Amino acid sequence: MKPNGFEHPKVERFADELDIRLREAWGMLDRLFGLTQQYAERGGIGRVFTDKQLARRLDWTGEGERPEILIQALESAGFIDSHPVHRFVVHDWPEHAPEYTKKKCRGANGKPGVGWAEDDKPTESQSNDSDRNETEMKPEDSGDDTDSVQIKTGPSLPSPSLPSPSVSMSSPSGSDPPPESRVSKSRKREPPDPEDLEDARHLARLVQGRYPTTEITEARLRAWAAEIRKVDAPHATKRLAMDWLYSEHNEGQYAIQVRSGKAFREKWQSGQIEAAHKRSRASRPTTPEDAAAEAVRLMEAEDASTERGEIGP
Repeated sequence: MKPNGFEHPKVERFADELDIRLREAWGMLDRLFGLTQQYAERGGIGRVFTDKQLARRLDWTGEGERPEILIQALESAGFIDSHPVHRFVVHDWPEHAPEYTKKKCRGANGKPGVGWAEDDKPTESQSNDSDRNETEMKPEDSGDDTDSVQIKTGPSLPSPSLPSPSVSMSSPSGSDPPPESRVSKSRKREPPDPEDLEDARHLARLVQGRYPTTEITEARLRAWAAEIRKVDAPHATKRLAMDWLYSEHNEGQYAIQVRSGKAFREKWQSGQIEAAHKRSRASRPTTPEDAAAEAVRLMEAEDASTERGEIGP
């Protein structure tokens, strides 16, 4: 990658898409470029790894570990481009590749290079397969007012050396369903539960209330909802905890900072929120109402002990 490349705004866009920290995004992108250099020096990384394999290599563990979410984020942020032969290639790899790779691919000292993956074109057989898929169902004139549909079932030409030009982002094989169904299947996201999404919106309102410049997109809300869903508590309890986190009682030396759905889930599951809440209650000035409630509690405890015979007359 170019010097200071990790400071590019699209790195932050990538982190926002996945709701991860910047240092996590840096590590994943550094790994992506390292894998490309090692296994696909021409830039065609999508032909070497399936989505699942690449997600594992980049240590992607978010949003149910669904690899298509990672691939969509990489493409949306501008780090990979869809390609008819290689499924996807690293964006502008001819510029970002190391110098010795550039010499090998471009050629040097009068020797021709091996070329870049992004310049590869589909073979004639692949183009024919693509055309056949697009015209597989074609209405024909039957001579009356009713349109008939003729389904062409002729054998398709095999393509053993290269995958289909419209392979989905989830499989490098060329024997999948038609291109339209493959793309729509890999791109389809299950809608989040409405209550989980409302939890995410509740947290977003609190975050933007304190940090007005924070930009929260719909994709980021869905990612937050997926993280908050992992918290094993009623929705009302989660929202009360969020309110407490942004109240005056969560301030000072031991305050808990939560600015994303992932942070809320991590700090809840680690017990940090509960511990901070207990510290806050212990250090809070006692009001007359608190004192009265504590007196009633002690009297009830004493009565219970007397009934059990633990305290004499």
